[in-house]
Amino acid sequence: MNTTKTKDNSLTMWGAPWIGAYRWTNNNCESANNLLKLALDWKPARLTDLVQYLHYTVKVQYASVQRALIGQGDFVLAEAFAHHRVPFCHWQSFTDERRRQIVQAFMLDKGACAAKSTKQNTVTSS
Repeated sequence: MNTTKTKDNSLTMWGAPWIGAYRWTNNNCESANNLLKLALDWKPARLTDLVQYLHYTVKVQYASVQRALIGQGDFVLAEAFAHHRVPFCHWQSFTDERRRQIVQAFMLDKGACAAKSTKQNTVTSS
């Protein structure tokens, strides 16, 4: 497991004022735990099954990020990150490498625009 990435993500989440007062909570943890239990039919499973499911879940999350960047799917970009939007007609013409670069730029954005803006009105999934 890449502990550096986990540590970086945690430090960003805990130290980033633009994320808001409602960072990762026990409710978030319970929700993720419930998803894992449902995926594994509430039965004990091999560690490799858990890792495979986690890998699949992360791939789905990255696909959701891409859909948000092109304005499709269940998620939308917060206004502070709107400069990362890419029209779908452009996205289709990009190479896989160019798409990866766009997603990486979005993921590396520390939200400098968000820190300067007023209160964000975002909708949190339930």
